[in-house]
Amino acid sequence: MGLGQIMTLANSIIGVSVLAMPFCFKQCGIILSILVLFLSSIMTRLACHFLLKAAVLARRRNYEFLGELFTKCIVRNYPLLQNKVIYLILVYFSAFHAFGPKGKLMVELCIIGFLFGTCIAFFVVMGDLGPAIISEMLDVNKSPSIRSSVLIGLALLVVLPLGLLRNVDSLSSLCTATILFYFFLVLKIMSEATTHLLAGDWLQYVHLWRPAGILQCIPIFAMALSCQTQVFEIYESLPDPSLPKMNEVVRAAVNICTGVYVCMGFFGYVAVCGPSTSILGEKSLPPPPLTGNILMSFPSSFSMQAIKLFFVASIACSFPLVIFPCRASLHSLLYRRVPHHESGVSGSGAGGGSASTVSLLPPGSSGTQALERIPERRFRLLTILLVAGSLAIAFALPDIELVLGLVGSSIGTITCLLLPALCFLKVAPSHPYHHSRYGGGKGVTAERLLAQVCLPFFYYK
Repeated sequence: MGLGQIMTLANSIIGVSVLAMPFCFKQCGIILSILVLFLSSIMTRLACHFLLKAAVLARRRNYEFLGELFTKCIVRNYPLLQNKVIYLILVYFSAFHAFGPKGKLMVELCIIGFLFGTCIAFFVVMGDLGPAIISEMLDVNKSPSIRSSVLIGLALLVVLPLGLLRNVDSLSSLCTATILFYFFLVLKIMSEATTHLLAGDWLQYVHLWRPAGILQCIPIFAMALSCQTQVFEIYESLPDPSLPKMNEVVRAAVNICTGVYVCMGFFGYVAVCGPSTSILGEKSLPPPPLTGNILMSFPSSFSMQAIKLFFVASIACSFPLVIFPCRASLHSLLYRRVPHHESGVSGSGAGGGSASTVSLLPPGSSGTQALERIPERRFRLLTILLVAGSLAIAFALPDIELVLGLVGSSIGTITCLLLPALCFLKVAPSHPYHHSRYGGGKGVTAERLLAQVCLPFFYYK
């Protein structure tokens, strides 16, 4: 277990959900929020284990060649994007093996919706922070027209040009800057909370246990720790890959992110829980409104403006990492669904029957040609469609907590929690060959029982 793999996975988990943690702590209470976060971390670790185990058990099926071909091509040409694409490949074919063509189609639609929802969340956050920066710089009042102008300008001048890139490896330097940014963000939030912490008056303003807000916030908590799209890349990068080692990496990374979310939620909630203290020590100012974006609840300052500006820049530059796999999946769904049966290699499905494959490659094409198979016209059209569609929905859904809640309670839950458990239950074998090869029948039976027990909880999440 290497520190590099842990930090890489942890860096990929933390996203825009970190801004909504104080809001969730306010809605659910501090103690209940911490308990739900720890429960979500356990469920995420179990989902990752089921997903990895299902891929390992289904590894020797007749779709293995296509998965390896796509994976090697992605790793060679697009290393920055290999995590998401490897996840799409392995889950596509695991779902096809487990559920057939209809299951694969369902997974495609869920992942496209999940990535499209991520684009919407990015636009909503930029729509919150961008107008605040512009109004402060130009000394004008914020208005809906400024928000619309900022979003359209960012979409046309930044997001769309970056989304049209075919090679986004130059954006890899943002990873280091992102780690430093979150470090300073946590320190800034902690400094804002010191007034109430030193005064000792925060307990009279906060909720410790508030079950009334659990239904609104539990999807946000569940999706805040999702890392299923990264586990395969980290697994392949381990010196001696194995399920126990990968489970330890996931455990450490999820625990780190859980700690960051607890700090952000607690200190952010305490910082804005009560009336502000004036210079003379009078608590006359009302508390600022606490929304799904904690950065909008603090008064303007140079450091806060710098944090907002960097957050907008990092989100804008992260768009290609989401648009690329979403565009590839959408193109595969619309143009490249070519089912055929392999004549030379055959395998058995989960139920013992023969399994066919759905080829994502044109006959006779190589892996490099497969990456370049999207014609330029379709490439631009799909990119414009994704950017324009997510921008239009972001206009109608201006609250980040609403977007995260909708995605987390629907497509996100299906993609990151339900499908891994369902794939494992379908793929986990019951005949003696796999029992002896993969750790014995008792181990597989115990894991199947655990997956069956966890499935209702995943559904509730």
